[in-house]
Amino acid sequence: MLISKFNKMIRNRLLWGIFAVIISISFVGMFTADGGCGVANDADPIAGTVDDLTVTRNDLQRARFFTELQVSLMMGRPLTERSPEMVRELENMAWRRALALKKAEKLGLHATDMEVVSHIQEDPMFSEGGVFQRSLYDQFANLFLARIGFSRRHYDDFVREEVVIEKLVEALSASVWIAPRELEQHLQTYTDVFTVQGVSISTNRLEPVEIPGLSEIEAYYLENTNYFVRSERRIVDYAVFPVDDFTDDITIEAEEIEDYYTDNLHEFRRDGVTADVLEMDLEAFDEMATDVDSRSEYLYLDEVAGDIRERLARREALHVAMDAATDFVMELIPPRRDEKAVSFDEAASKAGVTVRRTEPMSRTDPSPSPHDIDPMTLLREVFGLEETPEEYFSNAVAGESAAYVLALREVIPAGVPPLEEIVDEVRDTMIGERMAVKLSEHADELRQAIITAMADDPDMTFADAVAGKNLETRDYESFSIFNVPPELENIDILNAISSRNARELTEPIAINDETRLLIYVAHRDPMDEMSRNMLRRQIRENLYYHRSQQVFAEWQNHLLERLEIPERTLPEGEEPDAGRDMGRRPIL
Repeated sequence: MLISKFNKMIRNRLLWGIFAVIISISFVGMFTADGGCGVANDADPIAGTVDDLTVTRNDLQRARFFTELQVSLMMGRPLTERSPEMVRELENMAWRRALALKKAEKLGLHATDMEVVSHIQEDPMFSEGGVFQRSLYDQFANLFLARIGFSRRHYDDFVREEVVIEKLVEALSASVWIAPRELEQHLQTYTDVFTVQGVSISTNRLEPVEIPGLSEIEAYYLENTNYFVRSERRIVDYAVFPVDDFTDDITIEAEEIEDYYTDNLHEFRRDGVTADVLEMDLEAFDEMATDVDSRSEYLYLDEVAGDIRERLARREALHVAMDAATDFVMELIPPRRDEKAVSFDEAASKAGVTVRRTEPMSRTDPSPSPHDIDPMTLLREVFGLEETPEEYFSNAVAGESAAYVLALREVIPAGVPPLEEIVDEVRDTMIGERMAVKLSEHADELRQAIITAMADDPDMTFADAVAGKNLETRDYESFSIFNVPPELENIDILNAISSRNARELTEPIAINDETRLLIYVAHRDPMDEMSRNMLRRQIRENLYYHRSQQVFAEWQNHLLERLEIPERTLPEGEEPDAGRDMGRRPIL
């Protein structure tokens, strides 16, 4: 019991949080101008100038730092792959950000703490039912931000700059004008009610194309090597420490089960008790009222104690498995220079653990095994390994059912594989392209035949025109852009429909390589005037917003075209100042 209490205490987040606050306060003095390591550097070289705007090296570094955060937020994961194109785009975005913030500074634009807090609290990502949930923001900060290497304070500063940039966009929007005719055209696009018919044309109605010969495949491969470029791939071995191997030694006390039940009562809601009692007849209500179990909204402790014991045992067993994996890692650390390091296989044999091997994986495509490690975590660990005796293996990595240690086995460099390795892929690519061309030609012929038939006979319906062509017609009645049928929720389809008048047929729309879609607009009617007027203001505001964004982007392009950059702007390997917390606390 004493050991169990101690174990709970050392895993208590609140306790460690208190320790962290005490330590943080102690260290603040060490990193201020008065008390320690933080020495201000008055010399901040110029990174670039244009007009009356001067961007310093620290300004650009900060912009680079927050640009990476912005892209990571958009992608939902850290930046792991940095192609030359990606690096150039990130640099371009950083310059745009730095120049915009300098212009905002010249105009005296700034964001208060309350505006930053309000911006965060209004973010739908942190809301449930339109109400800000602090727990969602804490999860975002502790899980996502920490995983990509940023802190709450970084996010505060990032949001502050985003608010300032929004104010700058609003200031530039004064030059935006929306013509009445343009507004009316957009209003028609978004409010008109359509009745359409569609037919799907697929490759299964076509004769197969001729299979290319080896000489054709070789010629195609040489002309289109860029189609078959492979990014760097890696193969790793991994030692497995299954949770099941450690559960027998775990003892869970009754008090721990009770604590878990109390802290997580929401997990044990009883099924079938959410029915509206107002809909029950008197007899059913009396039966429910006399049934103790049905009156209780939650399962009783004795009903779920076994399940809780198993959960807690597996959780504790995973901690033990992680400890065993960490001991395994310690065996792999090279000893003194005059001693030979133990190999991964030798250490695994000595520890009696199973070693498996992954499939080749790229930075964007994880291996399916080990399946219980988060894919992004797996990629981060694998592509963080180095081909050195000290860094070819990972630390212990937690999965759902085991702890793992990864070891780099092989690095397959980026490049184009030899033809003999991918001949089947090249052949399939050629066949797919030829079928796509044949399908497009067939769809064009069908479209022209339908148009001709309906032009010759004005009373002919679209269904009559496609009759006998082995095409199934689908009808979609009375919808606008705001309530599109699920089958038509595709930007290319919507653009094609909204650009056609009544009794017009769209061009063949490519749904995928195997399917083309023809849409006939049978009717296009204006929405009632009251509904149009209700949407007019919203559409006008959206137009102003998008036009302002265009003006802002063009202004940034104009500055970048005339930007003067000194020869040296960034020392190699220097960390951005924005990446240092400097002891400041987040505001939310």
